[in-house]
Amino acid sequence: MSKSIMGFLILVAIIGGLGGYAYYNYNRPAMNDPTHELSIPESAQKIRENTKEPLKKFEKQMGDRVDRAKERGVDLTKPQ
Repeated sequence: MSKSIMGFLILVAIIGGLGGYAYYNYNRPAMNDPTHELSIPESAQKIRENTKEPLKKFEKQMGDRVDRAKERGVDLTKPQ
């Protein structure tokens, strides 16, 4: 293959890659919906709300484990 054809194919590949990147970057749902982006406090509050229930379950489970360990004579609340 001649150098001019190879150079043209490389140029087409580069332009295609840039076009694909531009399409991906500018056609995301977050870019099309201006209300999609949340401020930092709102997003932090949303994360807190989503993790509140699992955290309560985890705390209850850990409390039960501490109680069972105390029944066996092991105090997990003191540092070793």
